[in-house]
Formats: sequence, C-alpha cells, structure tokens
Amino acid sequence: MKAIGLEGRQFSSHGLRRTANDLLRRVATGEVTRAIVGHMTPSMTGHYSHVDVGEKRQAQERVLRLVADAAGTQEEQPGTRSGIDACNRHSKEAGGR
Repeated sequence: MKAIGLEGRQFSSHGLRRTANDLLRRVATGEVTRAIVGHMTPSMTGHYSHVDVGEKRQAQERVLRLVADAAGTQEEQPGTRSGIDACNRHSKEAGGR
C-alpha cells in the first residue's frame, strides 16, 4: 500500500472486493465483471455495485441529448436541469443511491 500512497489506511478484503467489482462494472460488460470477480449471477454482481449520483446524472444527460437530437435540435431544452434534479430527488426519496 505504501507504493501507491495508501500507507496507514485501513482496508478490508470485503471493501477492496466491492471497489474492484464497482470499477470493473464501469469499464467492462457484466459477463466480464462476473468472470473476473467470480460471481455466478448478475444479481450478486449488482449487490456489490454502487451507482453514484454522477453516473446517474451522466446517463440522464445522455438520454436528454438523444431526445433532443431525435427532435432535431442540439439545444438544451428549457427545464432540462430541473428535470434531472427532480429525478435525482425522486431516486433518493425511493431509497436509491
């Protein structure tokens, strides 16, 4: 840990496994992630994954761009930001991450 600047910090094998699973999920397919971490089912991989607010926001913005492109405009639609914020609030209220 010293070599990567993390000397003196506390880590658990469970925490490291969760972090590895989450990072793999962001860059690889579910099948590849499961093969590397040894999960048999997508639900187990999902149990160890955490989708953060930044990922949700990025996905929402991509969807809104797709909708705007399909409508024939490149401009951000009025109220777009508030729509994303409302989705995030709803997700938090429903127990989402």
